[in-house]
Amino acid sequence: MAILFILSWVFFIINVRHENKLPNNFRCDNVIVLTGDKDRIKLAMNSIYKFKAKNLFISGVYKTTTLMDIFKNQDIGDVSIILGYKAKNTYGNAREIREIAEDLGINEAIIVTSDYHMIRSLYEIKKENPNLKIYPVKVMSEFNIRFLLLSFREFCCVIYMYFIDIFKGITRA
Repeated sequence: MAILFILSWVFFIINVRHENKLPNNFRCDNVIVLTGDKDRIKLAMNSIYKFKAKNLFISGVYKTTTLMDIFKNQDIGDVSIILGYKAKNTYGNAREIREIAEDLGINEAIIVTSDYHMIRSLYEIKKENPNLKIYPVKVMSEFNIRFLLLSFREFCCVIYMYFIDIFKGITRA
């Protein structure tokens, strides 16, 4: 069992490190970024410019943080930015995204988060937003001990979520 667990984690890391790049001519009006780790906002803004997006939704913003705190003196152009203050975790991000998608009629979005966090984020977002077309864009982390620890934590969270969903499915049957 231990060998299977370790091999599964290695496969998880390989999957996390694989980067699916969107084509340069790709267009999407909406970028959603999950706060938490460094460079997520920066990559979200780069995605806004690269993919000609019009809207940015930042999910999981700390309650006292303002737009000026995030962007300082950075020119944000004509981008419409919404700060989401409700989410405290990944599940909360998914619910907050569902609310904003429903309120604004969003049916597709680029999702930005860290590489090690993307699998769990997509799983939660798709559960809450089954009709939302998602294009993941990852912040690629430096491969070091911090990354390994974070990816191990995420791997365990994903395993836990799968088992909970399987258990829920069995108990409903």
